[in-house]
Amino acid sequence: MMDSKAPMPWIGLYAAVASLIWTLSLVIDLVTCVRHRKLWFPCRYSALNAASLTVLAIAVKLSMDLTTLMEGRNDQDAKSTSTAFLCVSTTHFMPSLGSMSEGDIVVNLTALGILIVTLTVDVTIQVFTGVIEDHFQLVIVFMNVYAFIVLSSSALTVFTSKRYLERKYKELQTRISAAELQGDQIMDFDKLK
Repeated sequence: MMDSKAPMPWIGLYAAVASLIWTLSLVIDLVTCVRHRKLWFPCRYSALNAASLTVLAIAVKLSMDLTTLMEGRNDQDAKSTSTAFLCVSTTHFMPSLGSMSEGDIVVNLTALGILIVTLTVDVTIQVFTGVIEDHFQLVIVFMNVYAFIVLSSSALTVFTSKRYLERKYKELQTRISAAELQGDQIMDFDKLK
């Protein structure tokens, strides 16, 4: 018969590898940003999608574990770091909203919301039952929920801004086409104002 604690090191290693993969994707995006002198993070390798949310869910597994007592200081720090990791990642998803369709934004924000709600409930239960001794975790969870609210609000403005810009682009394109058909001439920018 196998000991029930035998898989624990493997689960920890699994979460550590997922954290490493996610951290590397964030660093690669950062290096790309600095190298191309962009003032935003391009989110090429760590965009808001199903794959990144899966890796992130595995990476924050330690803070959502309700069954294992993690009494050591290192274990408590691992839970805190895991919760903060999700908060940082939530704010990092902001630039990837601009390149997504409306349906993708809704689906991915729903999945991220489920992950954040689950983490919030689990950490709150652990704090009030005494599994997590550091009440600062609640502050991190509050910041995470706040970051998600800001991300969701930004997604709403992305919807309306995209529609407005597409409508203006189509109007401008029609005006250019109509003017070129009438006079067989190339339009000047000043005439379009």
